[in-house]
Amino acid sequence: MLPSCTKLLFVSTLGLVGLVGCATAANATSGFAKATAGFEQCTLGTLYFDEYRQTTTDPYLKTIESQRCDSDEVLASFCVDERFHGLKVHRLAVPKTTTPVFALYFDDDLATARQQLKRGLGSEFRPSAASEKGARPELIKDPADPGKSVLICTKQF
Repeated sequence: MLPSCTKLLFVSTLGLVGLVGCATAANATSGFAKATAGFEQCTLGTLYFDEYRQTTTDPYLKTIESQRCDSDEVLASFCVDERFHGLKVHRLAVPKTTTPVFALYFDDDLATARQQLKRGLGSEFRPSAASEKGARPELIKDPADPGKSVLICTKQF
């Protein structure tokens, strides 16, 4: 079965109609989806905030700079309204230093988030040797709100 799509049509000057292509959710990727595309392997490229220059080179972070809602010595947090594999993301935390820590804060509780991530990415992101090495994220309860969850990438040194 083919995925559902929005048909992209053209009308020629002679009045002929033709199919140009198909726009699906898979190829209509948002800036957030592109920025977090490597999250399941903790490979996030330019997704960081340069503490010395007080800026970023990441295209998505540039678009949400005004949504910065918190900052400490290690992380810059942005209040967002995004979706990650079906889960509502209300906060994105990125590193300000060379410490590789990235986090997506979900509105859903731990059990719901595990179920949705298993469905969307094939993993529940439980603690593992890979998550300790920073090669896979780990899904945890949000320490500030146990009714929510956080998908976090960090390396143990």
